[in-house]
Amino acid sequence: FWRIDYMAKMGPKHHYKEDTFTKITKKLEFFLVKKLKTILISVSAAIVIIGLNFTINYLVSKKEDNANIAFGKVYLTYKDVINDKELKEDTRIEKLISLNKDFNVIIKDFPNSKSASKSYYFIANSLYKDKNYTEAIDKYKKGYSLNPKFYISPYCLFGEASSYEQLAVLTGIVEIYKKIINNYKNDFVVPTAMFNLAQIYEKKNKYEMSKDE
Repeated sequence: FWRIDYMAKMGPKHHYKEDTFTKITKKLEFFLVKKLKTILISVSAAIVIIGLNFTINYLVSKKEDNANIAFGKVYLTYKDVINDKELKEDTRIEKLISLNKDFNVIIKDFPNSKSASKSYYFIANSLYKDKNYTEAIDKYKKGYSLNPKFYISPYCLFGEASSYEQLAVLTGIVEIYKKIINNYKNDFVVPTAMFNLAQIYEKKNKYEMSKDE
């Protein structure tokens, strides 16, 4: 009788402890489920992002490939004209200028591509050869600004500086050569840029001396 009475007294207390543990367990389970859902959502989002990045990268790569193919066809003709020793210089320049419309098609069809940068550069070169320095400067600038880290960019800057020099406009040339020297230190065009910069300084000094006289 005493044992039954003791168990009766202890029963509710023991039952209360179980309820408390159950509540804690349920809360823990709820927390874990909630956390797991958050993790799963995050993982799902990451998978979607990775998938999108892969798709975007694939499409960009595919577009760049198409741009390279289009550019390559025009460039081969450009190269043939440059290397044709039988052509008179006037005829050569005329042929090069006529290719600008094809380079412009590449720029129009693939406006943000590396091939567009190269197209601007070769358009500018033909304009430079034709002594159309003002238009050449515009194209060199566009070729550079489109992809400043692309290998063609320092040559665009170099062409821009050379065009200004042909126009006898020394303002800004120093900054252009400094940009080449500072931003493209490992490029083989840098020594020439340094030499030209020294020449510009010499010209400026002579100009300043002539003004003083």
